[in-house]
Amino acid sequence: MSVRVNQRHLSDIEYENTFTKLNGYLSNKLKRIPKRHRYYLAEPFNKILNKCYKNIMLITNLYMSKKSKSIERYRLCRETIELFETIISYSYYFWNISCRNNEIKRIPIKKRVYWTNLINKEIRLIEGVMKKCNGYKEDEICGLFMKSYSIPEIRNVQFLSKLYDLQSIVYSRAIHVSKNYQDAQMEMLVELTRDAFYYAKQANDVMAVDAKTSKKRENCFQKAIDRIMSMNRPIMELAIAKIFSEKELSLICNLVTDCQNMLCAIKRKESINK
Repeated sequence: MSVRVNQRHLSDIEYENTFTKLNGYLSNKLKRIPKRHRYYLAEPFNKILNKCYKNIMLITNLYMSKKSKSIERYRLCRETIELFETIISYSYYFWNISCRNNEIKRIPIKKRVYWTNLINKEIRLIEGVMKKCNGYKEDEICGLFMKSYSIPEIRNVQFLSKLYDLQSIVYSRAIHVSKNYQDAQMEMLVELTRDAFYYAKQANDVMAVDAKTSKKRENCFQKAIDRIMSMNRPIMELAIAKIFSEKELSLICNLVTDCQNMLCAIKRKESINK
């Protein structure tokens, strides 16, 4: 049985349909976030979604212009997949923040699974388009993926549990910073805690079964370590400005030290065992 032309057309731009569904779903979540949480969560998350949406439309425009295999379309696909890494990072951040008593409705596990499936499907579709473009090289796909989780699952992994607590303490203080002036050091610290959790989570989810996956796991651990080490300066400057209470500062410093030591120890052990 032959496939109708319009059905082939829909198949070629299925990534657009999936992203429209994903964007609508996430935008609806972000609209419901209370006002005091928008600066550090809703606004930056929405900006990334809009940038990704723009890329999706440009990818389709090139398809419609008979440039479906162009190097330009390939580059847009690569950039879009990189944006999805940030979308996953903000998704994890949203889930972690929503589990606290801070007015953000908790995201139940079934909705996390649905959220995750939409993102993973879109990434696979964009990778499929990329493979058909000029400039694509074999085995270039980085294997980006998202994995749903519950807080008890995070608590079962010591370094993720500590990064979760660190993220929570910093965020709780950040949303109380003056609305008239957002402290640049606090903004940087929030971003670093978000990235550190994301990369540590990605590393933990990678099964090192060959050289490629081992390298990916190692790189993710190193990126998490880099973010944790970078926290020292903003923490010091915020401490001088007396942004944190003594109790908060003590907890933050202990968590940063513990997380760095744990991840470095894992990385050393796995390097020796190669």
